[in-house]
Amino acid sequence: MKVGLLDYLVCPQCKKPFRLDALEWDGEEVKRGSLFCGDHAYPITQYIPRFVDVDPYASNFSLLWKEYRRTIMEDGAEETLERFSSNTGFLPEDLKGQLVLDVGCGAGRFSKLVNDAGGTVVGFDISSSVDVAFEAIGRRPNVHLLQASVFQMPFAPSTFDSLFSIYVLQHTPDPHRAFLELPLLLKRGGRIAVGVYRWPPNYVLEKYRQWTSRLPPRLLYALCHLAVPIYYLHQIPMIRGITLYLFPIAMYPNWRRRVLETFDFYSSIYQSYHTYPEVFSWFQEAGLEELQLLGADLVALQGRRC
Repeated sequence: MKVGLLDYLVCPQCKKPFRLDALEWDGEEVKRGSLFCGDHAYPITQYIPRFVDVDPYASNFSLLWKEYRRTIMEDGAEETLERFSSNTGFLPEDLKGQLVLDVGCGAGRFSKLVNDAGGTVVGFDISSSVDVAFEAIGRRPNVHLLQASVFQMPFAPSTFDSLFSIYVLQHTPDPHRAFLELPLLLKRGGRIAVGVYRWPPNYVLEKYRQWTSRLPPRLLYALCHLAVPIYYLHQIPMIRGITLYLFPIAMYPNWRRRVLETFDFYSSIYQSYHTYPEVFSWFQEAGLEELQLLGADLVALQGRRC
């Protein structure tokens, strides 16, 4: 953890500022220590402040990121940029010089994109994917990473110039409530972009997921390697429609990415689907203005805090 992160943090329970007790330094990073507010304490381990004891509904995501810590970061720069821009409405250069929050940062590929363009990024995730992100980008001067829940975020109100969350909120127990926590973190005039899975779901996949999400993660991970041969079954024109319906998998040509994304499909304990009118109503409820409908593969909107 960099000492500069203290400027943005408050206790998620009482909202008091923290005092740092650094037990082990590694250059300018605190590798091990604690954050104290007077009433509560949170550990810093392996360079990461931890505001959750465990990742109760995200343990499967922790396995996903650890197994493929490099694969997700190997997306071509053009694909990553297209996904980011189409689902947030931000161009990276728009965020230059800004303090930006990446909600559910995963392995940090979008945080890296913003930081490459000159933004200061604070990224957090409830899963231990933050450790993977730290390996990739955590040593950069203007990147800060922590492990926390969107329902108990350790940030003061009106802290960030911009924030975004894509492919994340639909995996929480209450996406609506999670969303309403976010605009409060923006400065006046700051912009928020959120993207969630689009309604309707694949009903066959959801039936399978009721069972697969309860499997031990390692077993499910092994089963997801069936996506490697099934991909070629889906290429047969005469049966493609039937097989795609009965055996939903990710259709990436790269077999490692195919297994990763298929694991993502089937492992989520929570996975919800939403419509544009529904998410639009969230933005209105939060009092956001200048709403823009976006989204390549998600229901995605951007708005401004007035």
